[in-house]
Amino acid sequence: MSADWKKRPHLSAGLHLYLPSKGGRASAIRGQYFSCPLMIHGEAFDCRVLLNGATLEPGSSGVFDVVLLNWHLARQHFSVAAEFEIWEGRPIGRGVVQELYDVQ
Repeated sequence: MSADWKKRPHLSAGLHLYLPSKGGRASAIRGQYFSCPLMIHGEAFDCRVLLNGATLEPGSSGVFDVVLLNWHLARQHFSVAAEFEIWEGRPIGRGVVQELYDVQ
């Protein structure tokens, strides 16, 4: 994958992190990006949630751009309003696609 993957997100999604009491993370995600598997239609794809310095606390929601590392394989599963989960050994949050970008 080229080094410019951070500049070419594939989609925008509303993300919600589950509370620890609901099986989510105990700590926030923060930094420039968060790497995790994304599960959609029973298939897993590696993704990067582009945080750009933002923080997402357990139990909170936000809208973020997302890069799929194997977009050519994942593309068929995504449409506006498609629902997915993000994982870290277990489901830690859910997302809904808000926009697909015109990316090859």
